[in-house]
Amino acid sequence: MEKNDEKLFDVYHGKNNNWQSCISYLRIFATICVIYLHTCSTLSENQELFDLSKMQKIFFNASYQMMYWAVPVFFMITGMLFLRKEMHVKSSEWLFKYSRRILLALVVFGIPYAALKLVMADGLSISLLDKI
Repeated sequence: MEKNDEKLFDVYHGKNNNWQSCISYLRIFATICVIYLHTCSTLSENQELFDLSKMQKIFFNASYQMMYWAVPVFFMITGMLFLRKEMHVKSSEWLFKYSRRILLALVVFGIPYAALKLVMADGLSISLLDKI
């Protein structure tokens, strides 16, 4: 094998710690960008609730469009980490383990968020300041 082929082999099989740390940093940055995407989409979908100037709307719209790369990158990195050769997991075991995690996340975050969205859609305001 040539020297470059050996480096690629080591990278592919996870023997290069620098490569793994770069992937970790990219995944963290992509996660932050995905959170920013959700924040910007909330602002753009509910413009009547927020008093934004024209420049602020342009800024949020432009930054929203520039962050689109984060979702596919996040999913590709996650898929790459799931499909490593070191992970010897049977598909039925994998399906049960990760479906349980997804269902837990839906229950913990999805149901309260859906309830809050239904309440907000009726025009009701939930504020602690109203209770005082």
